[in-house]
Amino acid sequence: MADSFGHYDDEKRRILDMMKTFKLSRLGVFLWALVGAVMLTACGGSALKKPSLEVAEVRIADFDRDAVQLTVTLKVQNPNPIELSITDIQAKFFLANQEAGQIESAQAKYLLPASGSVMLPIKVNIPFKSLPDTLKKSTLALVSGGLPYKITGSITTFNGLLNVPFEKTGEIGKRR
Repeated sequence: MADSFGHYDDEKRRILDMMKTFKLSRLGVFLWALVGAVMLTACGGSALKKPSLEVAEVRIADFDRDAVQLTVTLKVQNPNPIELSITDIQAKFFLANQEAGQIESAQAKYLLPASGSVMLPIKVNIPFKSLPDTLKKSTLALVSGGLPYKITGSITTFNGLLNVPFEKTGEIGKRR
């Protein structure tokens, strides 16, 4: 409240000063973020580029009487001058043209270095009950090599703004 001379008391003045500072600091943060985004776009010459991805390797990691565990290694290359984060990985794994397992690494937290690449080993557990009927009878096909596979999926980077699909076919070989 104002005193008899129309002045605010010190406490209210301090609160008003804090509110003004808060508004100015929010505006300042917004302006700096805007300037940073413009500079990032200008430095790159264009918008962010999609990372490239390839399936580097699929191999048998382990097996027991109930399931086989595969290691799928993804090589992800970041062409951008800034570090990107992978926020999601999803894929379907097929053996002998039948879906055998899924990879869902929701909210994965992998970092792609600026202008660099990273190898991401991902475990896929495939229960034998999910394998095609012809393969259920013989686990020998899994360990002797020559088992055709296909993996299709995508990774999501930069808070969901960039979606990078991938697909690879091949044959699973013997454990080394």
